[in-house]
Amino acid sequence: IASEATAEGGVRLRDQLLAVVLTSPTEDWQEAVARCFEEKLQLSLEAQNDCFETEMDSYRYAEDRSASETVPGIPTTYRAHHISILIRDRSRPELRSIGLPGAMDFSIGQRHWTWVTVAGSGQEEELIKRLAKYGIDTSEFPALSFAELYDEIYERNISTLEVHHGVLMRMVKILKVWLRAEILTVDHVLLVKAKWQKNEFDALTKDQPICMRMNADSDVHEAVEEALWSRLGLDKDFQQAYLSVDAASHTVTEEVGYSRSYPGLKTTYVVNEIAVRVTDAEAGPCRDIGLPAGTDFTLARQMLLTQASVDELVVTHWYWKTAEGYEDEREVTRSQSTRSDATESQESSTESTSADVIQISSDI
Repeated sequence: IASEATAEGGVRLRDQLLAVVLTSPTEDWQEAVARCFEEKLQLSLEAQNDCFETEMDSYRYAEDRSASETVPGIPTTYRAHHISILIRDRSRPELRSIGLPGAMDFSIGQRHWTWVTVAGSGQEEELIKRLAKYGIDTSEFPALSFAELYDEIYERNISTLEVHHGVLMRMVKILKVWLRAEILTVDHVLLVKAKWQKNEFDALTKDQPICMRMNADSDVHEAVEEALWSRLGLDKDFQQAYLSVDAASHTVTEEVGYSRSYPGLKTTYVVNEIAVRVTDAEAGPCRDIGLPAGTDFTLARQMLLTQASVDELVVTHWYWKTAEGYEDEREVTRSQSTRSDATESQESSTESTSADVIQISSDI
């Protein structure tokens, strides 16, 4: 599915495989496949039997436990069945409604569908083989995690894979900008008071400075400019006029851990921290960031999840805090999980709900 019309009259990009939720724990996944084609693509059971062939060798089953987006604090276990369906003859008239034989885009109801090539380029197969070489089974990845890993490595260039002492490592660069200003002759630092993303408040970002994942090839000064623009809306002219980067404050630390999104793949977070000072807090344009009085302010931005997916709304409430014990504050944030900067959540409850999902791909 490429996109879907919303009740408000807008369009929500999806870029997802054909999928269906099992109606009950006892429903057979093969019955759910037939129901999926009938309900979503309006293909009768007779047409399915005539035109489709299930590739049983492609079947795989995976479970993923993640935080619920609709019920905060209660993780959900997703049991996913993956299967490929082969179309025997795409010239059959029954298949014209789904864009065949020419693999044309088509719409059914509020949903717009598109055909895409399997494995797009050889890079996907190359990535699968490279992961397998180091004992990482992509079939154990949660739904869409492989696509996200591919996207961040090959499309967005915000992570790389490197081998260290015979272990394959995912390398992620994080930038933390400590924006400082003098308010009523007292030194202050800008921190996150609250952040709303993925339909819930992200408690891990409390008292964090400006944070951003860096492009794998960018240097710190380029990243600082981008972070101030993307997180606070401060353009290059503002930065040149009212801000000063303290190059001597730049530090680099590393944190190594396993990512819940990519089981078996170790991740090294390379954390760059640097201080930036407001040179004229009394200037009129600085009112946009709560100066000169040091008032709280709230900003909303769109965060790109993957190159092909819809942006996600992130709302951040900022506040100025006195910089007394500034170095202690930095040590506290260093001890917090860097994974919160990479938008990966932690499980916080032993309770869970469960949902079965089937994802289906069709070869033509």
